[in-house]
Amino acid sequence: MKHAAALSLALVILSNGLTLFTYAAGVDRQLLYVPWAVVLLVAACFWARRAAHLSWTEIGLCGVQWKRTATIGTLTGFLLAAPPLLFLIFPFLLTEPARYREIQNLDAVGLLWRLGVELTIATALTEELVFRGILQALFKRSLSAIRALVATNFVFALWHLAINALTLEQNTLALPLIPTAVAQTVGYLGSLIVVGIGGVILSVLRERTNHLAGSIAAHWVSVAAMTIVLYLRAGY
Repeated sequence: MKHAAALSLALVILSNGLTLFTYAAGVDRQLLYVPWAVVLLVAACFWARRAAHLSWTEIGLCGVQWKRTATIGTLTGFLLAAPPLLFLIFPFLLTEPARYREIQNLDAVGLLWRLGVELTIATALTEELVFRGILQALFKRSLSAIRALVATNFVFALWHLAINALTLEQNTLALPLIPTAVAQTVGYLGSLIVVGIGGVILSVLRERTNHLAGSIAAHWVSVAAMTIVLYLRAGY
């Protein structure tokens, strides 16, 4: 359990610390996001193998049916994307259409970079390998399968504390009979719960297929779909 706790704490501090630093310093996050993710990916794999003694099978990177698993993950990704896409297209709880400047201010080349490089390496691959691969395997050593999934995705939600807050800051929720400040708080907590639930689905997919290919594909497809919709809505 000590390895899982240490990794959990490191991930929460690193993710939120980097997000808050780039925001406060006015640094373009795009300049740091991919290099930081690559360093994290390499360091986490090295630590998992040498210090935590996880095998590649435990991490979820061994298996001959990865193509079938990736196909299942792709279909799952579209299902995961459906609810948020409906909300983005019909933002009935917002005072105006959803905004996310990092996406809506991109040009065509920037969009391709985000989808092909950032989302592939820094989001889908890194987050799935670190959370559904390494952290989930570590929790499973001390907890039941269900508790391991819950613990993994509780940390996954905490990983998004700062980025979700900054994203929500760009939008205003309008809930009937509820003051704006309260509505924003409810929306923030709700966003973290949604992240956690989505993570649980990805964790179940990884467990059922015994490989990370499915959760990586599902993660990429779901976030890519939301990214494209936000980008297209910027021109409306």
